[in-house]
Amino acid sequence: MPIAAIKLFGMSTGEWSNLVAVMGLLGAFIAVCLGPLIDRFGIKKTSMISVVLIFAHSLLLALTEHLWVNEDYVLVMLAVWVLLDPVTMVCAIAIGMSICTKRISATQFAVYMSAANLGASLGSKLFG
Repeated sequence: MPIAAIKLFGMSTGEWSNLVAVMGLLGAFIAVCLGPLIDRFGIKKTSMISVVLIFAHSLLLALTEHLWVNEDYVLVMLAVWVLLDPVTMVCAIAIGMSICTKRISATQFAVYMSAANLGASLGSKLFG
């Protein structure tokens, strides 16, 4: 999304950084508040809701290309995207923790998180 924000939607790197900082902080706060809901409804259901929300957002963004000239619309859509990221990450972390073997859980969890970050780094290197 940062590449699209800068190259396609014309945001500056400073504007993108500010958006990510503010919405990331808000998303992290929301994700922390969702912790009890994850415990109550289960990680599978909560993860599916998160994935469906991201899919719906992506589909809406793709189907409304004619609105991309409206800066407010683009800003809101990018903000929602950044807001959904921490929520999805909390679900992914919870799944990672639940599938770790207790005896080696710290190492196994570190490998899962490293693999996730490696994917983000490689994607940035390849596409941006």
